[in-house]
Amino acid sequence: MAFSLNRELDELINKLSTVKKIGFFFGAGSSMALKMPGIIQLTEDILKVINSKNEINELLKQINEEKGGSATIEDILNKIRVIRELTRDKEEYNYLSINGKMAKELDEKICNLIYDILSAKEEEIILDKDRFNIPKKFFVWYNNLGCENTKEIFTANYDLIFERSMESLSIPYFDGFVGAHRPFFFQESVEDIKKNITLPCEWIRLWKIHGSLGWFWEEVDNKFRVVRLGAKSKIDNNNELVIYPSKEKYQSSRKQPFISYFDRLKSYLSDGEGVFIVSGYSFMDEHINDVFYEALRKNPRMHIIVMFFHDDFLEKIQEKVVLYPNMTIYCPNKACLGGKIEDWGIEIDKLKENGYDKYLDNNQLKMGDFKVLVEFLINNSGRKRELLEEVGESSE
Repeated sequence: MAFSLNRELDELINKLSTVKKIGFFFGAGSSMALKMPGIIQLTEDILKVINSKNEINELLKQINEEKGGSATIEDILNKIRVIRELTRDKEEYNYLSINGKMAKELDEKICNLIYDILSAKEEEIILDKDRFNIPKKFFVWYNNLGCENTKEIFTANYDLIFERSMESLSIPYFDGFVGAHRPFFFQESVEDIKKNITLPCEWIRLWKIHGSLGWFWEEVDNKFRVVRLGAKSKIDNNNELVIYPSKEKYQSSRKQPFISYFDRLKSYLSDGEGVFIVSGYSFMDEHINDVFYEALRKNPRMHIIVMFFHDDFLEKIQEKVVLYPNMTIYCPNKACLGGKIEDWGIEIDKLKENGYDKYLDNNQLKMGDFKVLVEFLINNSGRKRELLEEVGESSE
């Protein structure tokens, strides 16, 4: 028996208008919707230009044997950081014909290339009003929600599009960094956010669980800390970028943002009733998936709603997700509702009557596209005209 798409979209609008706690998790797909490169394209771009082919080829060979598939640039960084940990960055120790010094240099090269590629794309987006207005519209919508609970966004993206969108709109946000000259990560501000509520409830919380193009390791008194320096801050800055945490353990002082943010994600999902919308994420990171599943088990009042761009994403995890009735998954042609997977029932006349047909393409639901999700939120906010005016767009 097919699920009624019309009825489900009605229920989604009702949830968003009545629930008091709404959070978000954004994966690479949200940036790809703005034409940022995804992980596959980013990997290809870096492998084309990196000048350490021999070392990379050795790593690729082992990773591909372990994975049984093609390695991504994140897999390569993981392996390099294992080597760095084993060798302690020392030239006299080596693994896979790569010594510690080479591994450190290779890590820095890759991160710098990631920075150069994504920063250039980011500037293109900022200069393109149509593209830049998409995240701006999202934040205008989110900022105008009522504030009985904190507004929290978790993202695996490195780019600074979200930060620059909020700053262009003068929307205040907090990311766990404090200070003015070289803001540093302050662990207690994330971990004690509920115990000591000192920030205004209206401020959006932005937790970047895989690091950022504006973060750098900085050594102070023989200890590392993470500082946030913002867009274009790599210029004349020789410190290492903080992007994509290794799955292996670093020194305690070098992992605080990632561990603190993951702890915050667990805490947010386990506390009280709410809706948590996942967009642009394909459930390829088991570390993140485990946090979601654990929260669904322990907190039946938390409803996670996932927007998939492809049906294939659901097929890969369907045996797992059917165990959680408080998880809803929207795909182009099917859905998982209440632990059951069925195709969508497309009642086109009813969908047109409610204006929902604009979220379809060839009778496929396109809510897995960040652009379409944002339009859905704006169109059904009850304040479309005012929200669009805030970003300089007409509602006509």
